[in-house]
Amino acid sequence: MKISRILTALILFSLLILPLSEARGISTTIEGPTIVGTGETCHYKIYVNGYFDEYQIHVLLAGENLTGASPINETFNSSANNVFNVNITFPTVPGTVYIYVQSVGIVNGSQPSINITYLQVKVIKSIPFIVKIKNPTPYTIKDVNVTFYIDGTLAGNVTVPSISPNSTVNVTYNYVGIISNGTHTMTAIINSNVLEFSNGSRSYTIQFYYGSPPDYTWVWYVIAFIVIISIFFYYTFSQSKKRPALPKWKR
Repeated sequence: MKISRILTALILFSLLILPLSEARGISTTIEGPTIVGTGETCHYKIYVNGYFDEYQIHVLLAGENLTGASPINETFNSSANNVFNVNITFPTVPGTVYIYVQSVGIVNGSQPSINITYLQVKVIKSIPFIVKIKNPTPYTIKDVNVTFYIDGTLAGNVTVPSISPNSTVNVTYNYVGIISNGTHTMTAIINSNVLEFSNGSRSYTIQFYYGSPPDYTWVWYVIAFIVIISIFFYYTFSQSKKRPALPKWKR
């Protein structure tokens, strides 16, 4: 179902924009992230490879759910330069988005050359990490870089433009990446000798659990069963001790 929709969109996209022609001497390269967070805006560079007098690109997004994505409609750019810069905002829901690009190379007096390519981008829900940074000095500290590590591996960084004297700011880093279910460690480090986290140190580490936590409901059922059985045996034993002994003549 998904493949047929994408193919249909691609065919319509091609037919509505320009008549198809031989794509000789032209190719397209799309540079940019292939794993992004929900609602994230990312920058892409599109290279139209070949020697032409004029370069054109038509960009179209495709996917099962494009809620919150931008641009929704096909966009067009033309230039004498073969490099195009495009900003794309991805949907606010996880899924897969396809960035389709139709490139056109035009040489005066000749038939346009056309090339169609796409980039598959996985949209996942980002994990937000918030840390507090304190500036205990009477001076404004500028260009503060905070580096984040997940399980000891560099994840990314955030630059804070400035922190006022004797103030505290919240710094948010949205981690976007594939991570397994279970317990993980996040460490943040400040590139300053005078700033500190809420723990009074230049580094801050927390443990977090990713995914659905284990379901231990069955443990409570086992405990309840054991309690019921214990009460039953206790009651049975107590009743047997309270029962009067039989007279000798009935033994």
